Amino acid sequence: MLLRYGKNLNLKLPDELRPALKDPFGELFKDGAEAVKKALNSSLDYEGIVSVGDVTTYHLLTIGITPSLCIVDGKVMRKKADGRILEKIEDAKLKSIEVENPSGMITDELKFTIKKYLQAQEKVIIEVKGEEDLATLPAIFYAPYGYIVMYGQPTKGVVRVKINKKNKQKAKKIIKKMEEV
Repeated sequence: MLLRYGKNLNLKLPDELRPALKDPFGELFKDGAEAVKKALNSSLDYEGIVSVGDVTTYHLLTIGITPSLCIVDGKVMRKKADGRILEKIEDAKLKSIEVENPSGMITDELKFTIKKYLQAQEKVIIEVKGEEDLATLPAIFYAPYGYIVMYGQPTKGVVRVKINKKNKQKAKKIIKKMEEV
């Protein structure tokens, strides 16, 4: 299901699967802006970072780290992101790729774009028109071993997911349970 493209294989998150995504996928770091620093200063070696979400991407850029891949939607908790967040992301001067991805979905276009730019090892920002929340799943699935994926857990902090076989299988298991539309 993940590797087939061009057949409009968009995936929809069914309501019964939503509770499985409430808990952090990896290690949760609390304390707001300091969470990103703590996640990176905890003696974990990594080869690259994928950031999912405007606030997580903003904090990484603010501390001088440009992720290998940034996935943003210009929103924070479904409201337009603060101007300083949007400005910091724009100031990163990375190639920007726009993709469509409605709420509660993972479109084929989003999956393909994540996979393509992780394989190309070209630093880009994927600007999602719609919602980027579920992009964490294909990011975990397609990120190379040795990478980390960081995403915001609303009102709780930032989650750091080490890319290993266990986490890739966990992401794949959830994706396989999604509905093809």
